[in-house]
Amino acid sequence: IAMLAPDREAEAESLVGEAGGHPMFLHELARHVTGTRTTSSRFEDALWARVLRMEHQARRVLELVAVAGAPVQQGVVGQALELEPPTLTKLLGELRGSSLVRIGGTRMMDLVEPYHDRVREAIAARVPEPRRRRYHERLADVLLASKHGGLDPLAAIRHLEAAGAVQHAGELAMQAAPRAEDKL
Repeated sequence: IAMLAPDREAEAESLVGEAGGHPMFLHELARHVTGTRTTSSRFEDALWARVLRMEHQARRVLELVAVAGAPVQQGVVGQALELEPPTLTKLLGELRGSSLVRIGGTRMMDLVEPYHDRVREAIAARVPEPRRRRYHERLADVLLASKHGGLDPLAAIRHLEAAGAVQHAGELAMQAAPRAEDKL
């Protein structure tokens, strides 16, 4: 940084500070600042600009994974977005190659999650509320309709609440409480 012109040195220091020392974030910011005519040096803006340039299906997968708020099985993502496994596998591979998601393997039961919590937060915050609610509704539907729902009823309850189906979430919680008590 010390070899840069004073105005560029301040800009570089700003980018390093915004990246919080994380190389992936710094790379994203540097790519954004040099590739666009922007004055924003916020990581969230840089990441969202890249997301907006992504292919539609890949963007939807990333948005749903971010909105899910926790690691989710790849098969659940595919069912929620009505994607065939080969298509989902291809899209997840692209997102993984772009350091946007982490996957625990290539099977439909393996988990997928955003690469970093800051990625999750940046993406989830930009998803419009109606679409966010639809994602939660779809996730809840898939979890409740399949064997996946039996694995973690709290996930289905959380998605129902976020979709606005508070009464249904409450009913499900009341049904799950005795089972949880028995396990204790």
